[in-house]
Amino acid sequence: MTTRVLELERKIQELQDIEAIKKLKARYWNDVDAQQWDDLADCFSQDTVFDTPFFGRMEGRDHTIRVLKRAMRDVKTAHHGHNPEIEIIDSSSAKGRWALNDCVGTGSKQFSRGYGCYEDEYVKDNGAWKIKQSVLTYTFQERT
Repeated sequence: MTTRVLELERKIQELQDIEAIKKLKARYWNDVDAQQWDDLADCFSQDTVFDTPFFGRMEGRDHTIRVLKRAMRDVKTAHHGHNPEIEIIDSSSAKGRWALNDCVGTGSKQFSRGYGCYEDEYVKDNGAWKIKQSVLTYTFQERT
């Protein structure tokens, strides 16, 4: 094959990987909002690290899901992620940054809106992209 064809194949693969990561993050937010914990677990690598202002640093997929499931039992959420900046590092690793708007409610009229970002690292595991590390930071929050 010519160098040009190989370069086009590489670029196509990179675009496919970026799209797969976008779908992974969308699935992550949808699963959190629907509290689909088994499906959410599939978004993470086994050795994931997830760091949030609310729950601190969680290490490992099983531990992360247990913490989220327990902490969010009586909480409703709506997450909107946008403006992805995804960089494919190599065939099995990538990083991304996502702007975030979220709303968290406790079932009463009290809720908060948050504005911030996720800084993620991804790993390709058995052909599927997974979240290896995720750090959530808020620029500011509104509480009512």
